[in-house]
Amino acid sequence: MTAPADARSTDLRLAGVHLRLGQYAFARAELETLAVRGVLDREALADLAEARWRTGDLQRAGEAAQTYLETGGDRTVVLVIATEAAMADGRPTEARRLADSVLQRTDDLDALFAGLPRSRAWRAAGAAEEPVEEAQAPATEVAGERKQPEARAAMPTPGVRETGSASAHRLIAFAAAALRDDRGRAAVELALVLRSEPSLAPAVLELLARNADGVASRSAAALEVVRGDAYRLIGRPREAEEAYARAVAILGDLSGPAA
Repeated sequence: MTAPADARSTDLRLAGVHLRLGQYAFARAELETLAVRGVLDREALADLAEARWRTGDLQRAGEAAQTYLETGGDRTVVLVIATEAAMADGRPTEARRLADSVLQRTDDLDALFAGLPRSRAWRAAGAAEEPVEEAQAPATEVAGERKQPEARAAMPTPGVRETGSASAHRLIAFAAAALRDDRGRAAVELALVLRSEPSLAPAVLELLARNADGVASRSAAALEVVRGDAYRLIGRPREAEEAYARAVAILGDLSGPAA
């Protein structure tokens, strides 16, 4: 049985926030660490499966998904992961059964896959032909390189390897402009700055302090996570935890009471 939200550790809730904000590599790093420590609850196990899947590790995502389902979990995205893993493992009958159970719940596969490639299990299970074809990898793609452009864009870590100090400074300039019009984009750009040039954390904090608007939104939660990351980098864990707690509170307020 899943613990109440307020009884879960800050680390578990923070990893879930990173996952929901699309910071998949960061979420996975946190969840893998918590898994080694043996402190994952059932919902965090589902988060781990999703984080592994969205960072390209389908085999280990399938392992986490199977464990989650065996403990009684039934999150739809985990059923999708289990379907993909079964198909990759050469178990098409099981994959089709799982796909059928997903399609009984939703027909919006695009939202679940969010640009990730889709196996033939969905076509066999009766999914619409057109979305399956759109989600397949291009014919010119080399075998094994299965990430679509959308999935790669959602994963900041690979791009950071190609980003130098000059690019980080340019991103800060872009983020400063985006904070006026597109705060969600600004959050992504500032997160990339911190990963490519951690020494710019004080500049990120100063920029955020000058541009706080007090409006509760998903972009505001994302900016609080960025603020917390910056505080961590400069060795101020207390302020970091406060920023993360604000992000959790904002998302909780936006989500409303659990169904």
